[in-house]
Amino acid sequence: MHKNYIILAHTNPEQLKRLVSRLSDGCSSFYIHIDKKSEINAFLACFENAAHVTFIPDRVDCIWGDFSQVEATLNLINEVISGGREGYTIFLSGQDYPIKSNREINAFLEKNSGFEFISLEHKPIQKAHYLYKERVEAYKINISSKRWDYVIVPYIFSPIDVKRTFAKFLLRKVSVQDLLLSFKKRKQPFAEHCKGPQWWAFSSNTLHKIHSYVQDNKEELFSYYKHTIYSDEQFFHTILWELMKRDPDIRLKDYLHYINWEREGVELPVTFDRNDIEELVSQPEDKLFARKFDARYDAEILDKLDKHLQQQCIAAKDRNGKEP
Repeated sequence: MHKNYIILAHTNPEQLKRLVSRLSDGCSSFYIHIDKKSEINAFLACFENAAHVTFIPDRVDCIWGDFSQVEATLNLINEVISGGREGYTIFLSGQDYPIKSNREINAFLEKNSGFEFISLEHKPIQKAHYLYKERVEAYKINISSKRWDYVIVPYIFSPIDVKRTFAKFLLRKVSVQDLLLSFKKRKQPFAEHCKGPQWWAFSSNTLHKIHSYVQDNKEELFSYYKHTIYSDEQFFHTILWELMKRDPDIRLKDYLHYINWEREGVELPVTFDRNDIEELVSQPEDKLFARKFDARYDAEILDKLDKHLQQQCIAAKDRNGKEP
């Protein structure tokens, strides 16, 4: 089964090279978006003459938790649709790493062919929930492209974060025009909204359905989600939920990432280090990738994972009497 890996990256070219090298198995293509704020030449230098790697030219200034992340992802999808091979498209970041061997990844996808892998967190966001007011009704206004440098302009009849919004207005960071948005109820493109982790893996059929839906409704979708906080955790989830209402062929399983959001006393999600090897290799068969890693902080955890995966391949070869 061919795999199209789409990757959002912004830092550490050598770590990205290592990720691609680990996943390269002769039946994988890689489509990479480098944040427009990042110098791309260092990345290009790591992949000279790599025919299976494409750096897409349509780059976006990506902002954390912002629609710009969705735009970059859509640009990657466009590349896959226009030139990629049929098979699963798997969405990763440059700070992910496999915790299963390529043999195990391929076997899992073959075994579960016909399923889409994404977390919708079980049900749409309920209107009575505070997240609905923040993620569906309010407007997100970017002050700059720096992380956290934004304000939430609440719908006046659903007030949230009012003090912070007006404080930034007084500091002349929010225009009067933006502030007046609080009197305008947002026109929502969907009756129900879903959320979940950003990462997913879609079959060719479903990827084409999502791509077609976006193209047919692009103006409305872009107009809404460009003012939606954490739209990268809602955009594909909500579109897929809408498609599933009339397409019984779309069947879901949980997303393929392991991410630790629960450890106390550290910045979350956890940046894994050499002490986390047992936690990573003990994950169930449906967790194929983990995030996040930073080789500048600790490259030994990647060495340990490589060693473990190599041992898995040797064991499989011994069992089967052939190369895995």
